[in-house]
Amino acid sequence: MDEGTTLKVQDTLEFRGGTIGLSILAHPSPSRIGEIVRLTEIGSGERLEINRSEPEFCLPAGGRAEALATMFISRKAVAAEARCSGSVRLTAEEGAEVVVEGEVLVGAREWPVESLQTGLVLVLSKAVALLLHFLPSEGASGPDLGLFGESSEIRRLRAEIRRVADLDEPVLLRGETGVGKELVARAIHACSRRHEQEYVCVNIAAIPPTLAASELFGHRKSGFSGADHDREGYFRRADKGTLFLDEIGDAPSEIQVALLRVLEQGQIQVVGDDEPRKVNVRLIAATDTNIDEAITQGKFRLPLLQRLGYPIVVPPLRARRDDIGRLFIRFLREELAEVGEAERLADAGPTDKGWLRASLIDRLVRYSWPGNVRQLRNVAHQLAISNRGLPKLRVPPMVEQMLSTSQAPVQGGSAPPPVKPPRDLSAITDDVIIQALRDHRFNQTATAAALNVSRSYLDTRMNDCDRIRKACDIGVDELRRCCDECDGDLDAMVARLEVSKHGLKQQMRRLGLR
Repeated sequence: MDEGTTLKVQDTLEFRGGTIGLSILAHPSPSRIGEIVRLTEIGSGERLEINRSEPEFCLPAGGRAEALATMFISRKAVAAEARCSGSVRLTAEEGAEVVVEGEVLVGAREWPVESLQTGLVLVLSKAVALLLHFLPSEGASGPDLGLFGESSEIRRLRAEIRRVADLDEPVLLRGETGVGKELVARAIHACSRRHEQEYVCVNIAAIPPTLAASELFGHRKSGFSGADHDREGYFRRADKGTLFLDEIGDAPSEIQVALLRVLEQGQIQVVGDDEPRKVNVRLIAATDTNIDEAITQGKFRLPLLQRLGYPIVVPPLRARRDDIGRLFIRFLREELAEVGEAERLADAGPTDKGWLRASLIDRLVRYSWPGNVRQLRNVAHQLAISNRGLPKLRVPPMVEQMLSTSQAPVQGGSAPPPVKPPRDLSAITDDVIIQALRDHRFNQTATAAALNVSRSYLDTRMNDCDRIRKACDIGVDELRRCCDECDGDLDAMVARLEVSKHGLKQQMRRLGLR
């Protein structure tokens, strides 16, 4: 088999145990966000066409399938094929407007198959955003357990919850801030045999060390100076139920010692009591700190870690790219309803792009999300309030600054360097961008540096601006005429046509003029 021969998906990707698929991240009809299609035909000997009429998408659980069906997408948009070299090739059809991972796709380009673990974001004609990635196994993942999403990572998390929920085993939830560790703890309690009993949530890092014993285990009246009444304590309140101790990685040493004793003996010592008391508590702990490093530094006790039981890793949002569109549209619906503008997310017709721009979803999906789901909800909150009463979607300056500083790299690539955002991105109008491009002869890297914005931010603004021409839109006759008038001088052609030099070279090569 030669290098250019395509393979069947199941042969190419067998070691990954998954199927290549597409998920809708953005669409003029927001109700379609989250629909998927399994590309079982990719690599079968013919390129798979992705355009307005094929393939057909449906909800992950099944149901009626429907094409993208928006007139803004070409009848020939982009084609995909799996290569035996271990890559995926995307080819933009002539005249199609396709952006992949923030860069305009001209002709064909290949990505390593590992990129599909995170996924590649495709924006078609500024109207639809898709994610090309490995889909989870077919079929519904069962009850959502209060955890929204259909990504492979969220399905794995639900399976972990079901695996341990009906046991009395302590659980340690590990994950970054904002990923939803408390939601996971509540899901474990709800699926457990203790679900009818008390669920008590405590931020353990907020307990002063001097009050730790009293807060956790309770005290008797007159058990210490100032104790003028009995206190039940969190452990006794959660007896026969579940106690969730958040931020346990930041617990002071005194609290760690007390918790270790409880986990080892199943007993607590109420302050002011002579005898220890038995308690029957299912303990769930959570942390966003690096416990292993804390143990090395002597800040956390290894025996306590070993007693905290079964570990569950809660995935960061950037590892759930196919869930970002689903989550964002859910949060945005709730926030728009709060300000009385829920109608903004009504489904649009085939000739309407709708209110929510695909380019914004593209940037949200490619962002690194250090604050995870909590940060995404805040963006939806900011967007709903800042657009109240405005006819056209406006991205608030604070969100613009956030999105301009960092995009999450596709797996297998390298992270872009951090860029200091300008003081006021709202001052960077289309006129400012166009003039800066002219000043720097449409060199986008130099223009981005001059404007003090990231290259991805500049690319997005250029793609959204109808006044900025794309090299791929220039026809062969105009290129020939311009080439003759400029005696083949590329720099002069760039100045006349007002397009990037790189894009001009690609278009000339594509049309056989170089």
